[in-house]
Amino acid sequence: DGYHSLAVNYADTAGNKGTHTITFTVDAGAPQMIATTDATILEGGSVTTTLNIKNPKNLRKVYADFEYDATKLEPVDQDSSTPGIQLALEPWAKKGTIIANRIDEKNGRILIVIDNLLNLSTADLSKLGTIKFKAKPAFGDEAQIKLHLGAMIVGDNVLSQRFVLPDTKISRDYPLILKADGIKPGETTTITVTDRSGQPVAGVDIYLNDLSYPFWQTDNNGQVVTKILTQLLTGEPLSIRAKKDSLASKPFVLAE
Repeated sequence: DGYHSLAVNYADTAGNKGTHTITFTVDAGAPQMIATTDATILEGGSVTTTLNIKNPKNLRKVYADFEYDATKLEPVDQDSSTPGIQLALEPWAKKGTIIANRIDEKNGRILIVIDNLLNLSTADLSKLGTIKFKAKPAFGDEAQIKLHLGAMIVGDNVLSQRFVLPDTKISRDYPLILKADGIKPGETTTITVTDRSGQPVAGVDIYLNDLSYPFWQTDNNGQVVTKILTQLLTGEPLSIRAKKDSLASKPFVLAE
């Protein structure tokens, strides 16, 4: 049961070769873990990964070891009454024997081990817990959460059975659209910031490269007009970004 991935390597006598991968899910009634994560994150915002168990009645023990990029994601503690950083477990899961519920923020690992879960939930689908992350300043455009190792013991079985989950990709959401006209040396530059519907956004700060303070702010037309920007084209990398509260644009690169 559960998620499976099949990779087929192929080659012919003409020297053509490649790999094709297909994924599929088998459901024969055994317990399965299902992980869902918010697809996008705002600058400085947060995302939640929800862990669900399908057919949890016969689940006796679950082991899940996740990994994430600790330079991009910051875990949020979901249990302030316990030392360390934990995910938020649901009441039925807390009735089991919690062997491990910890997040290693230095190495980017999450370990969940719970025993004695038999018959603690008889629903078709039960939430096991949630993990919350904040985006770090170095998040970039995307980050991933991966299952390093997953295993379950079902019913009266003595041996555990491994399971896999698809990798989760979290993408940065850019609600602001920045464009710049007049970017050749000596030209006057017009920077325009709009929302996704094309409406101008006033009061947006414009930043140079990775500086922590803004150089300009858009007017009521969502624009900045400046002669300074093209004077900075000296052969060094140069980019501009728009930010307002938690909203941001992709960097607009003038010189790499």
